[in-house]
Amino acid sequence: MAYTKKTTTATGSTEKVTKTTEVKEDVKTFSPEDTVPCRSLVSGGLYIEGARSHILYSWADCGDVVDVEYRDLIYLVRTREDVNIYSPRIIIEDEDFVEQNKSVKDLYESMYETSDLNEILNLPVPQMSETIKKLPKGAKEALKGIASTMIESHALDSVHRIKALDEIFGTKMLLTLVQE
Repeated sequence: MAYTKKTTTATGSTEKVTKTTEVKEDVKTFSPEDTVPCRSLVSGGLYIEGARSHILYSWADCGDVVDVEYRDLIYLVRTREDVNIYSPRIIIEDEDFVEQNKSVKDLYESMYETSDLNEILNLPVPQMSETIKKLPKGAKEALKGIASTMIESHALDSVHRIKALDEIFGTKMLLTLVQE
């Protein structure tokens, strides 16, 4: 939506007219039933019941994308402590929605890429341990899932490294390597 601001300045016998036009970007508005694509970050199944629509949203595995109704998603965002959004378990893929919700935008800007987390697992063990301890809770959970997947696929098979991860996360991932 554009609007015009006119400024008139009189100097002696001449008159100066300045026109300023500002263009505001159209902000996408969502209706309650609009759907917003969300991608799962959880290894395995993830189920979230919509608080407003009572629809059961289900993701089969990490990377799956499901459309979630706006009214359910905005409720999750406004519930500041919701682990699905703020840990996060799902990533909202609609840029307009993210731009309109400052808390989500700030969270996404502070998050790590999967490649960054994989690089942490490749650091020397003492440095890896120190780096993991400094990560935010959501990044630690994501790293735990990545490490688990890598151990299952034998991409991560260093006993020393897995013991360090077990100690940090309080898990027993070394047992999955031993069982095979």
